[in-house]
Amino acid sequence: MPKLNKEALNNIKYVSLEDYASNVNKYNNLNDKIRYTTRYLLHNDGHKDYSLMETIEFARKTIADAMAKANDYDNLRANMFLSNPIEYIKKEANAVSKELENETSLTKTEENLKDNCESIANYMNPRDMSNELDSIKNNKSFDVVTRVENKLGGKTGLLNTLNETKPGFFSRLFNTTSNEWKALDNTFKEFKNPNNNNLYGNKDALSRAAEAYIAHKIPGYKAGDLISDTTFKKFDRTSKAKLMFSMNVISSIKEQKELDDNFKKSMTVAENKNVNYDQIIQADKKPKVIDLDQIDFQNKINNETVENDLSNSNQKIIDINESYNEIEDINEIENN
Repeated sequence: MPKLNKEALNNIKYVSLEDYASNVNKYNNLNDKIRYTTRYLLHNDGHKDYSLMETIEFARKTIADAMAKANDYDNLRANMFLSNPIEYIKKEANAVSKELENETSLTKTEENLKDNCESIANYMNPRDMSNELDSIKNNKSFDVVTRVENKLGGKTGLLNTLNETKPGFFSRLFNTTSNEWKALDNTFKEFKNPNNNNLYGNKDALSRAAEAYIAHKIPGYKAGDLISDTTFKKFDRTSKAKLMFSMNVISSIKEQKELDDNFKKSMTVAENKNVNYDQIIQADKKPKVIDLDQIDFQNKINNETVENDLSNSNQKIIDINESYNEIEDINEIENN
């Protein structure tokens, strides 16, 4: 993925959360990841599958994971985004809005971005934003359900998949739906139910139910096994939908557990640093440091230059010695 210069930033658009997670992982350094994430969030106009606060919470887990995996906890933007996401996104919206105001001509995408930034910066109430974000944070099922949804094409994709799993006429007539699927279907519903003290947000229970259904359909299957395309193709449309749902539930829970661990690590650092936006502005004003790739490249050039200079110098010494020897030979001949 190329470096995020001004032109690249302006070409960023809102995509699905699944595509966002894929895109952000293409950037090699944390600074580009947080800058891409910020611009992505500023494109959420409130008329998407997920609200701005929902995308912020999803993105915070993604950035925290990137920080922990890279063992990079120094980025000011990333730290403020974790510890104070609402103030960070409002300040960034205000900065981008002012930047676009100074442009003489804007593309349609940039005009929409400018309007959206003005709305976030000037009209979105911080208290309302905070209340919504707190509600999402306290939702024990949000992270896993969101990941399952995005693996299946978003909220609509999950609904379509679950509709595919509904029994047909003969299945209802003869009651052939397996107990394993009934258990998984019920566990997933109760996983989202705050009133169920046992199953609400219970990742292990949901994962076990999904594993049990797959084991029921595929004899010899053990937790963690991969299902081959050949095996998958043997099933009818309804069974394929159930298996697809089950596999995505399992992978989403596995991913989320790792993300949760890394989020705790990164959040501890971010809260201790307590970065404010003025620090970010001051850091942006400092002269940019040449990245290591550029330094290595320059050193290589310098070393090659030195080697060439030494080589040329040695050749000159050889030439001088040869000239001196020739003069000596001439003098010797003349003397003789």
